[in-house]
Amino acid sequence: MFDPNQTDRDYIRTHILLSATILVGLMLVVPAVGWLSAREFGPDSLARAMLVSTILPLVIAPPILFLFGHIGLKNHRLAREVAQFAYTDWLTGLANRRAFSSLAQDYLDAKTQPGTAPTLFLLDIDHFKSVNDRYGHDVGDTALVHVAQQITLVAGTDTFVARLGGEEFAVIRMFRSPHQAERFAQRLRTRIAETPIVNEAARLCITASVGACMFEPDDTLAAALKRADRALYASKRAGRNRVTLCYEMLSAPRVAVAAATPIAQDAPLSA
Repeated sequence: MFDPNQTDRDYIRTHILLSATILVGLMLVVPAVGWLSAREFGPDSLARAMLVSTILPLVIAPPILFLFGHIGLKNHRLAREVAQFAYTDWLTGLANRRAFSSLAQDYLDAKTQPGTAPTLFLLDIDHFKSVNDRYGHDVGDTALVHVAQQITLVAGTDTFVARLGGEEFAVIRMFRSPHQAERFAQRLRTRIAETPIVNEAARLCITASVGACMFEPDDTLAAALKRADRALYASKRAGRNRVTLCYEMLSAPRVAVAAATPIAQDAPLSA
């Protein structure tokens, strides 16, 4: 079965072990067949048959196995590229929604440790439609790539980042407390707000609203996604360019809203 995470080195190692097993099997089976076939024709015929049946696998098998390995490696690389294409957002290079749906749970299973809680952040660019309407879709695409880059820079390693579609992004990261998660969300929001996009037409300042939700024990990705989505819309209703962290302690839900100073959606390019 194809494993998209298998490297070329791992594939080659596996193929070498398989080839060695096949070659040893041939060197055992072929001489045995030659001995059974030639034992009735005298010692000389038996000796020649045993010699041929021993040398033949050593001469023929290696090039055939090498050819199959070469073809298999090319197919493996092609399959890996197809899998990567299927799970990658073509514009930003982040994981796409399919990857988020398929791989986020694997990330949670692998990274969750005692004393830490995964937190799901949903981030939505504010007034993104007006960017497309005023500056065109090329600038809108530039804005999406810019935001993806800022998220990646803040998130660093050991963080699952995906573009869910349109102007919405998702981030999953491990934290030890809601306070740490809120600080991280504020860093995301601040980084985007304070890093304008400069092109030939304008100096574009964009902001983003963030909704976050800490996972509870035995929580599901779908349930956390719904709560994070509600927190995101709370940030939108509160005026945008804000962080809303929704977390549940026992049976008492609690929502923390951190306001930010509004930043102009766009400004003319200064001289």
